[in-house]
Amino acid sequence: MITFACFDPRRSNAVELLERAVTELGMVGLKIHPAAGFFPNERMVYPMYEKAMELGIPVMFHTGPEPKPLYSRHCQPVYVDDVAADFPDLDIILAHAGLSAWWQEAAGVASVAPNVYLDISGWQPMARLRPLVFYSTLRSLIDTVGAKHIMWGSDYPALTLLMPEADWAKAISEPAQAAREKGISFSEAEVSAIMGDNAAQLLKLER
Repeated sequence: MITFACFDPRRSNAVELLERAVTELGMVGLKIHPAAGFFPNERMVYPMYEKAMELGIPVMFHTGPEPKPLYSRHCQPVYVDDVAADFPDLDIILAHAGLSAWWQEAAGVASVAPNVYLDISGWQPMARLRPLVFYSTLRSLIDTVGAKHIMWGSDYPALTLLMPEADWAKAISEPAQAAREKGISFSEAEVSAIMGDNAAQLLKLER
């Protein structure tokens, strides 16, 4: 199992906890969840990014609206743009790519920041309930940022009842008939990149 560390950066020992998580527990990345009530570009979070760079690990941010009592406005992708600019050598992942509400904003950030990647975990409701919208949106996302900057993800186990993992994986590799009829398709290279190659490279994994 590959794991990311997740700490509230407002904790006084957050940086020390991150270092231990990576060096002693073998975690391979840092997850930041701004919905807890802070913005990604607040300077008090920057020591976490500095430590992540020192450790050579990527930082993943939750992006997209959250149910209450969490704070959705802190999760808008645009606030990560400052982080990408201030840490150009830090690999950044926008988890959920802003979801259906803010995917264009997420794409805008990634399109001008070569160190920003998008994962599409959490898009299962769109794929299951509005498949044509899903495929059209994914095609636009690829055309905007390139398949090399997009990763499949599941947000397991939150959405498995709506869409089992196997069906969600096939949604990318075997687009629905309705999408094909509209001329929406994905090349083998795009599918391979999204379904594992990008993540393997980013996390330094063997495939």
